[in-house]
Amino acid sequence: MNTVLNNKILALGLLILLYLLINVPSSITKPFYSKGEPREALSSQYMLKTNNWVIAKRYGDEIQTKPPFSHWISAVSSLPAGKVSEFTSRIPSLLFSFLVLVGFYCFLSKQTNPRIAFYSCLFLLLTPEWLRASQTSRVDMTLAGAQTLGTLVLYQYYLSNFKNKKLVLLASLLFGMAFLTKGPVGLVLPLASFGGFLLIKKIAFKKILLESILIATIASILPLCWYLFAYKQLGDQFIQVVFLENFQRLSSTMSDGEEPHEHSFIYLYSTVILGLLPFSLYLIAGLSEFKFKQSLRELYKKILQNDLYLYFVVFTLVTALFFAIPSSKRSVYLLPIYPYLAFFLTIYFQEFKNLRFWKIINYTLLSLISFLGLVVLIFLLLDFNHLPLSERKLLELNFYQTLFRKDFGLNLHGLVLVALTLIPLIFKLVLKRFPKIELQFLTVTYIILLILISNFVLPRLSEGLTTKYLAKSFEAKILHPELPIYSYNFRDYGLNFYLHGHIQEFPKTVTSAIPEEQFYMICKELECQDATTSLAEEYTAQKIDSGYFSFEWPSKQYTLYYLTKKI
Repeated sequence: MNTVLNNKILALGLLILLYLLINVPSSITKPFYSKGEPREALSSQYMLKTNNWVIAKRYGDEIQTKPPFSHWISAVSSLPAGKVSEFTSRIPSLLFSFLVLVGFYCFLSKQTNPRIAFYSCLFLLLTPEWLRASQTSRVDMTLAGAQTLGTLVLYQYYLSNFKNKKLVLLASLLFGMAFLTKGPVGLVLPLASFGGFLLIKKIAFKKILLESILIATIASILPLCWYLFAYKQLGDQFIQVVFLENFQRLSSTMSDGEEPHEHSFIYLYSTVILGLLPFSLYLIAGLSEFKFKQSLRELYKKILQNDLYLYFVVFTLVTALFFAIPSSKRSVYLLPIYPYLAFFLTIYFQEFKNLRFWKIINYTLLSLISFLGLVVLIFLLLDFNHLPLSERKLLELNFYQTLFRKDFGLNLHGLVLVALTLIPLIFKLVLKRFPKIELQFLTVTYIILLILISNFVLPRLSEGLTTKYLAKSFEAKILHPELPIYSYNFRDYGLNFYLHGHIQEFPKTVTSAIPEEQFYMICKELECQDATTSLAEEYTAQKIDSGYFSFEWPSKQYTLYYLTKKI
């Protein structure tokens, strides 16, 4: 293993291989089943369909709320196939996750050593939050990736004593991408962090101001051009969206019902513990080895004495504090700090040489693997019907259990999954020991489990939750594709994506806003009677198709109607 770690090409090659095995198959096979992914994919789909590359509509007249850089990459990637797929919509996230992996390894190999670089990147690659964002059709990984790469370039610029202006251009380009991905925050946050670092290093304020203005000016050129073109297309409607997303969201002044993901700062920071599993468990388990006052004092000295430590700490704190301000909080808002946290975890582990600490690590990882095995056995063997649960919850649990048993029962996938969770426990309980290289053995077992879960378990579960197959059924029954399709009193972005962006939201003013004499309507089965009754005076409704997506519960059943105006 030491031979691999000391050889930069072999170490980086191993990281890339793991990245490909964990991320790519799942990104190809997993259908959309959530709200967020197809919502972003619809923007790329609209661009490709209409050739409007400035700003997209994603549900009738609803316009995209984020700048289009991520959607541009997805749409361009879809050109050879002529359509946007789940995989091509995820390419921006896959691309920037890959670039961070390679860039971070090369950066740390130069600034520290290959061993620290390898483990920092391995920890980053295996953390659930980074892993999830790498495979998701959202803008968060593109933002985090562009910001991270830009900050690494800025550090090189600092080391050049502000003389290498090519690095300014490269950093500006990357921050411009971040700006074009999620707005001004993509530029302002890293510049504020860089400025704070330089102030601590007692660089003249005038110098900091001039460098920041130079970077901000170059980085803002393309984003401001886009903002201008978008305003020309949409006028005041676009200004309202910009104000809502960049000012009202930050100041927590959005109207009731508009503020999504409203949580406290405690929730935000607790997501980091979950997002860094299993390594955050190691951190917590190892706290018993700390002599707090002495350790904190030493840590403070190390940070001030090491520019790289200080640089990463400043960026981490500025980002974490900034996103604690708005009431809207999601775990992915802190995605840009995960590379730095992975680095500090590596340093943390490197500091401990005693046997007791590494025994804690081994038992923690063994416990996590055993817990995964317990979950597998519960879904394979337990009869949920004997539990005191509501009808809805029982239906849901039985639905997941049926899916799991179907794909992971007595077949190769299921046997491998169970075996991987039991083998380490058997070694410990029966043989009273692990193999000689116990930590490596457990780590490899965990990685194989992660690959299996990512590429087999999650895609199979997604197939049971997606509206993809229901949409295909509806599409086959729609004999007049030129007619509009309305969704009654709900929005389903996944359904709209799989119906090629044809769905519009049913107008609130009902028939007065529908100029068509014929149209299709999709409603939830619970609301179909209200929908058809409200239109009965002017339209004849014919039920075309109906079906469930997910478990058989009324809110999970959609029905397709064909309506014609009465003569």
